[in-house]
Formats: sequence, structure tokens, C-alpha cells
Amino acid sequence: MRFILAAFLALATSASASPALPPVRPSAPASIASPFSAILQWTTDDLNAAIATANAATPPDNEGATCYGALLQAVMLVQSNGGLFHWPPTLVNDYEKAWLLHAALTSLKANTACATVCGRAATMLAVYGMGVNNFCSALAKIP
Repeated sequence: MRFILAAFLALATSASASPALPPVRPSAPASIASPFSAILQWTTDDLNAAIATANAATPPDNEGATCYGALLQAVMLVQSNGGLFHWPPTLVNDYEKAWLLHAALTSLKANTACATVCGRAATMLAVYGMGVNNFCSALAKIP
């Protein structure tokens, strides 16, 4: 019995003598990235590719390249301001960023190249939409 008691006391003494390790806590990131950053990067890459494609066309699609360039400037404005919204959100700073973006998008309305591109896109969607509709209607009639 003494042996068990001595072993228990030795174990208890050695356990209490060792310093307790502090709980592991994850460190907070230095800054929280905007959830929109990946979307903005994808949009920038897509617009740059569209500009290159429009310029490489024979003959070059000047209206397309001009419109995509104007859209790219609006996207770059958003990127240079750290994203559409500050993350975590703020009130006045986000209002100012939204106002700057609104001004950039409003200037696109006066951009005749974008009006041309939007008109072509609407026509293309109508033509291909009608083609898809006709195809699906014919497909539905097959017994």
C-alpha cells in the first residue's frame, strides 16, 4: 500500500511541477481580404482578353476594344479602392467608393462604343435565343 501511495505522490508531484501549456489559439490575420477580390481579378483578366481579341480581329473591332477598355477602367477604379466594399464594411468610405463607381458607370452611358457593343449583344442574344427556342420546340415534338 505504501508503494502505491508513494508512486501516486511521485506522479502527482511531477505532474504539478511541469508547467501547463497555454491553449493554442489561432492568430488573427493581419488584414482580412475582400471577398470580391477574386471576382475583380477574374473580371480584369476577362476584359484584358476581350480587348486583345477585339484588337486582333480582322478588321479590328474598334468599338469593342474601346468599350471593354472603358469597362476595364471602371473595374480598375474598384480594384484601386480595395474592392467595391471595404472589408470589414464601413459606411462613409463604402459610400464614396460606390459614388466613384457610379460616376464611372454613368460615363459609360455616353460612350457610343459601348452603345454599339450593347446593341450587337442584344441582337446576337435575340437571334441565338430564337434559334435555341426553335431547336427546343422541334426537339419537343419528336415522339
